[in-house]
Amino acid sequence: MRKNAILYICDKSDGKQAARSKLFDKWYKNYSWEMVEKHDGKLVYPNSPESEYVSLIVNTVNPYANNVIEAFSFIMESDK
Repeated sequence: MRKNAILYICDKSDGKQAARSKLFDKWYKNYSWEMVEKHDGKLVYPNSPESEYVSLIVNTVNPYANNVIEAFSFIMESDK
């Protein structure tokens, strides 16, 4: 059993980052995930009209899952 965590940022080079984020959400919701959690965030830059969509997918049996989720949440909250 894998105990991985994946952090991904939707590419914004063509302005389609929101559509990519929605597609990943759709894929995630279409599958029955046991022991996997998805957490979403959005990075907003003061001088940029574009945001970056960021997600964390973590296996809950990972012994560091809570630490990883807390760190991700902290980063997303500190960006506001």
